[in-house]
Amino acid sequence: MRRFLKLAGIALVFVVSAPPQAWGHPHHVSVGMADWIEETQSIEMALNVSVIDLEEVLSKRQKRALELDGKSKEIEKVLQKYFLSCFRIERADKVAIVPKWIGYEIEDDAAWIYLEIPFGRPSMKGCKIYHGVLIQEFEEQVNLLHVKRGKQRKTLKFRKRDPWQKLPAWH
Repeated sequence: MRRFLKLAGIALVFVVSAPPQAWGHPHHVSVGMADWIEETQSIEMALNVSVIDLEEVLSKRQKRALELDGKSKEIEKVLQKYFLSCFRIERADKVAIVPKWIGYEIEDDAAWIYLEIPFGRPSMKGCKIYHGVLIQEFEEQVNLLHVKRGKQRKTLKFRKRDPWQKLPAWH
């Protein structure tokens, strides 16, 4: 207990001594999981994105206030259009693989977006992925995608300066 209080005190000193501009600095990060499904030769993807950031971006694009409630079919269509415009997969031969929209749900202040990427072949070798969600709107946006195939794992990091990343060449 004493050690915890000491660490908490040190952390408080750092927070209080930080310049005021650091207190309110917004952090824009999304985290996603992509699992290779051998039977269907596809990736099932779940992306966790801030509801506040999404509502801000979609409201600006639609020129009216939008609220993500997880129920409205109209809002889902707007969200689907946005995600399919800023999330792409490209094979080594430059052929686009169109993600299949599965749906979305709201959990507290997070939106969970579900996609499926049908590869139709047993390898991701040479494939690239573009994850531009919120990158154009927020300069400091970082999108992390944890890719998994069996016991193999790799994390891809997408930013404004590098929104395209190669998928692992696992077989």
